Amino acid sequence: MIQRVFRIVLVLVTAFIAAVLIGGFLTPSQWRSETSIEIQAPVSKVFEQLNTLKNWPTWTAWNSELYPELQIGFSGPESGEGARYQWFDGAMHGEVAIHQSIANESLRYSVTMDEGEFEMDCGFDLVDGASVGVSWACWGESGNNPVARLMMKFYEPIMRKDFEIGLQQLKAKLEP
Repeated sequence: MIQRVFRIVLVLVTAFIAAVLIGGFLTPSQWRSETSIEIQAPVSKVFEQLNTLKNWPTWTAWNSELYPELQIGFSGPESGEGARYQWFDGAMHGEVAIHQSIANESLRYSVTMDEGEFEMDCGFDLVDGASVGVSWACWGESGNNPVARLMMKFYEPIMRKDFEIGLQQLKAKLEP
């Protein structure tokens, strides 16, 4: 009886592992998470909030209110290319580094976590009009690791939700 149960459990575990591996290999290695919002404010004010990393804790979802153990540091210039934002949340180290800043149009930055174990490229695009359209995206490559591919499939909607929260808080901060 015990051997039969053991065989059933072994078959089920093997089937689960095979399903994860097959699912991972069938999942694209490239991923992208993106959301956007319209903000009724001058494009220069919106860009200033994005381009100055010291402003980010006041509107992003990643702040000490939601993460009480969050430790933040800044280095490099006050804003724009070369500005850096480092954090430690009690479990993970990370850094944001701006590498391209086009006033009132776009911002590109990279995110590195756990000493390079995870990296991604991100950016904001602004479209000025009756209101400012702000798109926020991150994208990357999971490589050949099927588990990493599947993890990004689950992590992407969580990231998008954080972007939505951040953009809503940015809108609330900037609109009259």
